[in-house]
Amino acid sequence: MPRSRTRARLRAARPPLTDSTDPMDDDSGRTPARMAYLRRSIIKRLRMAAASRAARAAAPLSED
Repeated sequence: MPRSRTRARLRAARPPLTDSTDPMDDDSGRTPARMAYLRRSIIKRLRMAAASRAARAAAPLSED
């Protein structure tokens, strides 16, 4: 079982495995539409994190 939602999203966005005997690699719910949705979700989160870092870097430091 993935230990976090992020790991679960990343795992679900991987292409399906066809020759694995590990029950973790059950790809029954991994449809192309679901994979595309998860991929877009990951990209959106990465863009938001990058924008947040850029905003913090661009903000002037307060001088007390």
